[in-house]
Amino acid sequence: MDQQDFALASKPWGQALSTAAQEASHGLLKPLNGCDYHLYFRRAGEDAEKLAEALFKLQANPDANEIIQFIIRTNIEVLRGLQEVCHDHFNVVRKKAIDVIQVDVEYSGKYKKYNKAQVRKFVEEVCGASDEQQRWVNILGLEINVSEIALKRLSIAKEAAGLVHKKRAETISDEEAQALEDLYIEFQSWRAVLLRWVLQLNKLTGNGDFLRRHRNELWDIVDSELEG
Repeated sequence: MDQQDFALASKPWGQALSTAAQEASHGLLKPLNGCDYHLYFRRAGEDAEKLAEALFKLQANPDANEIIQFIIRTNIEVLRGLQEVCHDHFNVVRKKAIDVIQVDVEYSGKYKKYNKAQVRKFVEEVCGASDEQQRWVNILGLEINVSEIALKRLSIAKEAAGLVHKKRAETISDEEAQALEDLYIEFQSWRAVLLRWVLQLNKLTGNGDFLRRHRNELWDIVDSELEG
């Protein structure tokens, strides 16, 4: 990637998407009345394993699981909406560029004052903008993948709810303890997948703004300074 790629999130289109996402999420999450679990535990000084264990236990709580699922599903809805906006705008811009090229081909020979340099500049700008929008379509697709994987982790934790309760009450059998361990291993395996997606998204966007959009999915992965 060239240096410009690393500033993608700070460009006008990236900033507009970030603002639109915040506004849409704020409206859709009103039923929760501010309930949010991403600050439930203090993370400073905790290693990754302890954080993952804490998240697993939290998500095994039925009430917390339901609320976090609602937040993540809302996030997916917002991201898909933004993706559609990008895709539609990309098609409009591309058509505009094609129309300008066609006009240049048909009329440049008839109208001597027609400034072909200006046409070329316009087409380059339009193509650059459409390329940026198409890249955001792909980035938002990756963000949707992050949220969907987070839902898989929630599903695993929900399945483990009864076993976590038994372990806490010290009434769990050896067979059940093994089943709980297997579920936790599966939960952790998806964490590794999330980490790979996070690294790729950070590389594509050039900053960590997207992490705040996924703080309920990634709080056992990213730095605690992103909690705000």
